[in-house]
Amino acid sequence: METLAQAGWLIVYFFFISLISQLSVFMLSRMGTVEQVAAYGVALRYFGFALLSLGAVNAVFLPKLSKKDYQDTNKQKNFLDKWIKISSFAVIPVGFLALISRPLMAFLNGPKYADSIFPFQIFCIGVITSIMFGPLVNILISRKKYYFLAMLGFAGFLANFTINYLLIPMYGAAGAAAATVIASLIVNFSIYLKARFCKNNE
Repeated sequence: METLAQAGWLIVYFFFISLISQLSVFMLSRMGTVEQVAAYGVALRYFGFALLSLGAVNAVFLPKLSKKDYQDTNKQKNFLDKWIKISSFAVIPVGFLALISRPLMAFLNGPKYADSIFPFQIFCIGVITSIMFGPLVNILISRKKYYFLAMLGFAGFLANFTINYLLIPMYGAAGAAAATVIASLIVNFSIYLKARFCKNNE
């Protein structure tokens, strides 16, 4: 029963995380225009492509953290610190992608979706922070912090709803993109703080 309960909290976490970007689409479709929804959809599609790299990162993290000696909190923190330093270099290729996104997306999508460029540039910030902090959830999973993750996912969902409600009327698709990035950053940075500064029993 305990294992089922733990799995249930983990499912809750991933459920709310998966809803964050979809909630932005839903709210933009209710509060924005058809053109804004289309621009956001294009930017979100490329954001998803950029995040495919996280799959490879997690493939490295999971075997590493599953080793018995990496159940030690201090070793996990050392590993975490090294990862933050290494992954911070992601700002170089992703920053370059943001810089060339205007001519690149104009070539790929044509002038019809020019409004998707700025939301995509906002999403580039999300790519960097997701690469740096996103994989750290594996540390909390290894520590069995399932309930904390479930509550954090719910908090991220609420933050996304609130930020969307405030930004979409003023900034449209860019506001929805900012809401998604900020909500994800709140979740990911909270995971970093929990993994870095709290012990297994906290």
